[in-house]
Amino acid sequence: MVGREKILVDIPQTDMIFFKLFADRLGWQFNSRQSLWDEYIKNSPENADLSEEEIMEEVKAARYGSAGVFEIDEEQSPYNKDFVEEILESRKSKGVVIKTEDLWK
Repeated sequence: MVGREKILVDIPQTDMIFFKLFADRLGWQFNSRQSLWDEYIKNSPENADLSEEEIMEEVKAARYGSAGVFEIDEEQSPYNKDFVEEILESRKSKGVVIKTEDLWK
């Protein structure tokens, strides 16, 4: 069997009918972004065991890099403790501050 690869193609809306026909004739699988979301939502559990606050904490953790509600113990972490501490310290730094008046000296 030949390997398959997933790609994202950005085409004009007016060419979508042609592209779907082309993909069908070649035996390609075609999914729009909306159809992927619809499939994801259809297969998601209806009753999550998380509160709205826990969900938002996880979203914030993914977005802003904190551990979130479900923190990993140091024993479970696959990362070197010293390396993690070094990275966390570097994130606290604001770097070198350059004032606009310093640019003209």
